[in-house]
Amino acid sequence: MSRHSLPEITQLSIAVSHLANHTTTPDNCYFAIWEGWGGLELVGPVQVPFINREAVLFNGAADDLSTWVDSRDHTSPDNLPIPAFVWPADQAWCIANDVDSHFATIGASSHAIGELLGDTTIDVTEDDPSRPQPWYID
Repeated sequence: MSRHSLPEITQLSIAVSHLANHTTTPDNCYFAIWEGWGGLELVGPVQVPFINREAVLFNGAADDLSTWVDSRDHTSPDNLPIPAFVWPADQAWCIANDVDSHFATIGASSHAIGELLGDTTIDVTEDDPSRPQPWYID
């Protein structure tokens, strides 16, 4: 577990870079941004079935996230809010970040999760669905 407190977008990008090795479609990923953040002047938010709310859906490579600047931290018309959900086209994994800043949930193979747990540059902890969900990490 990291004590560096890297920005959320940086930690998400590092996690996605690991997960990109665990998909057959690293150049075809989806990034869903909750349209409720506002400031997104794009036409046609979509209803993504498993998100259960409208989102603006972007498509690109997993490594596109490495250049993403979170507009919540740096206001600019070129920046976007952090994605609420990220997944590759082959659905090998999914990050559910949603809008709560206290945690993101990652569904992936045990090998991919093990790799994430071994990365000390990001704040990551094991999540057991039979136990209460993790809360803020001290």
